[in-house]
Amino acid sequence: MRTVTEVRRELQSRFDRHYHEWLLNPEPAPGPGWPQTVRLNPPNEKEAMGSIDAVSNWIGSWQNFESDECQVAWKETRWPNLGRQEIPVSLSIPDPVALCRLIGKSRDWAQARLRLASLDAAFPGQAGSFSKLRNELFLMGEADFIRLRGVIAWLADHPRSGLYPRELPISGVDSKWLESNKGSVGALLCALTGEKQPLSGLYDTLGLKSPPDLIRVRLLDPSLRAALGGLGDFAAPIGDLTGLRIRPKAAFIVENLQTGLSFRDLPGSVLVMGLGYKVGLLGGIPWLKAATCLYWGDIDTHGFSILSRARGQLPGLRSILMDEGTFLSHRELWVTEGRQFAGDPKCLAPEERELFLSLKNGRWGGKLRLEQERVSWSMAWPLIREEAEALA
Repeated sequence: MRTVTEVRRELQSRFDRHYHEWLLNPEPAPGPGWPQTVRLNPPNEKEAMGSIDAVSNWIGSWQNFESDECQVAWKETRWPNLGRQEIPVSLSIPDPVALCRLIGKSRDWAQARLRLASLDAAFPGQAGSFSKLRNELFLMGEADFIRLRGVIAWLADHPRSGLYPRELPISGVDSKWLESNKGSVGALLCALTGEKQPLSGLYDTLGLKSPPDLIRVRLLDPSLRAALGGLGDFAAPIGDLTGLRIRPKAAFIVENLQTGLSFRDLPGSVLVMGLGYKVGLLGGIPWLKAATCLYWGDIDTHGFSILSRARGQLPGLRSILMDEGTFLSHRELWVTEGRQFAGDPKCLAPEERELFLSLKNGRWGGKLRLEQERVSWSMAWPLIREEAEALA
């Protein structure tokens, strides 16, 4: 026996699966597939006799069901023990408007129809793609939708403007708005252009100038700081870093900010921190490529993936404190990695690859990892200092 609540849940599920198809059908004609029917799964006599009160309440709920458009179909049944009964057997829904009314989405449906029509008028021939934009059609506030439509219209007319978001001549649109609505901008642009992954490089996809990536650097040698007027800790775009007139002997690349801040002065050394998968940027810095580079990251699958990416740009890069001995000596501090790296890092040394595969295959347990900041500083710092002094 399907209750009114269960039927509404079933209709919500149908809406979730097919709303984009229904939006393309003209109104008031419902289009193909209508009316739709939901079977109510009435009981047989044996089931009814086993739960007479429940069946009576169920029948009563459908007798009290109110809808001007949807029709409950009833069937007269004669049971040997319970006699003549009128049993509800199905519910017929004539069109999407009636279905949306039943699940409480009448206003949302009307809004989505109007928005789809406005997009189709602005960008003819794309309704089939636009109809799938659930958030933008049903959920987004009206002011944001108007801005969104304006942004896409302007970008369609100026595909490679090279402007920063702040420079867009669109009322109400600035970098903050674009950042908070980048998912919708990307989705609508994807629907318009047919691109599959617009968010991987959103600014480039939009033809806009993206904010520069900043690289955080610490100069750990007084003579290096003196070359920059005493500046020792700064973040700058890669283009600014390439022209620095410094010649470090060693460059330490670490992931964790607190780890990087804990470094003290080291002869001839610089420190780069917190880049994650953007470590590939480092290959464009001449004075870094000329130094001996050492990478220290998390001992997990992503840590080795980042190491591999960095080594692809800095071929002589060595890893430190990312070995099996360090991992096993901190067993009590292991945690788990949410989602392991799915690919195959190509630029790992044999012992690094062996540890990567051991983590990947669960040699010591599923998805284990040792975060960089959990490694004992009393063990790590002497090793780091020894590496720097050997290179000075």
